[in-house]
Amino acid sequence: MANYDNARGFWPAHTITPVEYLCKTGETVAIGDAMFPDGSAGGMTIALSNSGVIWNGGVVCPQDNEAGVHISAQGANLYTTSTAAVTVWLYPFIDPDTACPNYFYIQASGTPAVGMENELCDIEGATSAMEANENANTEAVLQIVSLCAGEYVVDSSGRSVLNEVGANGILKVRAVLARAA
Repeated sequence: MANYDNARGFWPAHTITPVEYLCKTGETVAIGDAMFPDGSAGGMTIALSNSGVIWNGGVVCPQDNEAGVHISAQGANLYTTSTAAVTVWLYPFIDPDTACPNYFYIQASGTPAVGMENELCDIEGATSAMEANENANTEAVLQIVSLCAGEYVVDSSGRSVLNEVGANGILKVRAVLARAA
């Protein structure tokens, strides 16, 4: 059976305590999106395929939106246009207490191959549909920890599924702390 194609961003591979951040004004944000600090405008902004450093950010976790409605579905919009001074809760890429990396699952955009463990890769896609681009390492912001092949993993919808080597496979990744110049 082939892997289900359902790009919805990142979700934790283990228990992670969320941290509250200020969200940059005007952002469209969904559960599972990667965010990092915007040095020029202040607040957290969405990570894109050309984002060079994300380790000092995190992944949007289930939380209440501005109207007080709890948003928990992976890939569901939290804010369509964030207002000034709104906060966002993130699962941090780096544990603030231990300074150790946190691990996340994410769908591959293509077909990961055996032997890609420890390879660096980029983020691909936009808000609510982020994936790991296992075939690109221009920005090299993620490290593939495991292909999770032959493992049952809880997918972004909360279902336990058998992950296979092949298209749209689930990868275990971590943010890269520093990349080569």
